[in-house]
Amino acid sequence: ASGRPSPQVSASPEASASPEASASPEASASPEGTPDPTPEASPLPSAEPLASWSVEWDSPREGAPVLSPLQVRGRIKGPAGEVPAQLQVLVAGEEVASLVVSGPEFSLDLTLEPGEHEVLLQLRSQGAVRERVARRLNVSPPENVPTWWRQLPQERRPLLPLPEGLSYGTEVGTYLNAADGSLMVYVPGGELLFGEEGRPTRVEPFFIGRDEVTRAQWNKLAQDKQLPRGDGRLPQTSVSWDQAQDYCQRAGGRLPSEAEWERAARGPESSPWPWGAAAPSAGMINADGRGLAPVGDFPRGASYYGCRDMCGNAAEWVADWRDGERERRVFKGGSYKVGLLQCSPTKRLGFPPKTQNREELGLRLARSAR
Repeated sequence: ASGRPSPQVSASPEASASPEASASPEASASPEGTPDPTPEASPLPSAEPLASWSVEWDSPREGAPVLSPLQVRGRIKGPAGEVPAQLQVLVAGEEVASLVVSGPEFSLDLTLEPGEHEVLLQLRSQGAVRERVARRLNVSPPENVPTWWRQLPQERRPLLPLPEGLSYGTEVGTYLNAADGSLMVYVPGGELLFGEEGRPTRVEPFFIGRDEVTRAQWNKLAQDKQLPRGDGRLPQTSVSWDQAQDYCQRAGGRLPSEAEWERAARGPESSPWPWGAAAPSAGMINADGRGLAPVGDFPRGASYYGCRDMCGNAAEWVADWRDGERERRVFKGGSYKVGLLQCSPTKRLGFPPKTQNREELGLRLARSAR
């Protein structure tokens, strides 16, 4: 991103020479006989005049105040057979972001310092610039943003404003979900090497509970309050998939997808374990039959994004059907009942969605970032 205020970007460069400019020196001289100065070169090459190409910039709107990071959205129209194309974002003549687009719609995240910026979207295909669209954006400084948020790396900052019902937590990197009190963390979008086979899978940005849903939270919000009670710090277990999904909807969210869950557990490098590549130990995972523990009791096992108990303690329902058979829903992370290595975040098991009386089955709340 560029920190220079009010960068100047040429949205539609003029031709470098008029018909008169190609004449002889005598023809181009002024009446006094002094040759005209050479026209100043445009900072950008002119776009290929292909009427069949167009970029429609949907948001943010021209001149509207926006917060950074922001999301640029729009649509591209082009002739058949000439996609994918490359969409570049330029500020002050410098490329600050780019995206390969293979469909009619696009969205990309952009981080700009507060101030007024002229932003240029430039579409390239087959080595040529096909279209340019410029827009002046007024980036406002974020209000009521805690100091810890400002100190985060740019890729760790969610788009503002936060989704309805989320506010900044007092602990670094946390966001409070008002409906049930879950502390959530933000997980940026990116590519995950998904599952044991390492299949490349794109995941969009989202929020996920730092911890498993506790019994205290469940008893405040869930429709079915006849499940195991006791210590409110323990994860709520003996939960069917249907009950877990209902709770998440009441809390303003949903169950995470399996790919989202793995992204939160394995981090941006798709590490084999939440903490990295090191083999698991008893101080990182609640496993090997030690009994259910209060959430967060194993902080050494936290993931890159700050999620705790992703492996061991309670197993966690996710949204997916197992292998598309629509008979069993997936659960992840192993549990306190199994061995350390059986808690691998890439391992996937399943039960029918009505399964309830499994004292190791719990849940974790997720919410979309946009």
